[in-house]
Amino acid sequence: MFLNEFEVVSSDYVKKLIASSTNKSCSSDPVPICIVKICIDELLPVITSINLCLANSCLPDTLKRALVVPNLKKLNAELKHKNFRPVSNHPFLSNLTEKVVAQQTVSRMSIHCLFLFFNLLTGKATALNCSFKNT
Repeated sequence: MFLNEFEVVSSDYVKKLIASSTNKSCSSDPVPICIVKICIDELLPVITSINLCLANSCLPDTLKRALVVPNLKKLNAELKHKNFRPVSNHPFLSNLTEKVVAQQTVSRMSIHCLFLFFNLLTGKATALNCSFKNT
């Protein structure tokens, strides 16, 4: 399996990810996350459609959109352009898909000791990011 191929995930796995998620919602989410958690058994077949994204290595355009809002860097900062930072709010389903992809990518990179290789290429080599064990 390659880094650009993702495994489909089970309903139980998705359910655990949702249960461990915060209740933060984006205004583009059709349903608040706290309601999703309450109605998880009814919504799970729809939410597990992220497997289509994983199988096709593609996100629908609706999940690629984000609401970007300016936030002050420091609480008492002046209201000047340089004191704001952009914060992107993505739809929950987009964040859920990102978690699945990130976990699978990190898992594969660990299995194949690619973190060490990546760090060497980027000039950020550390002592040993990968342990070699003789078992």
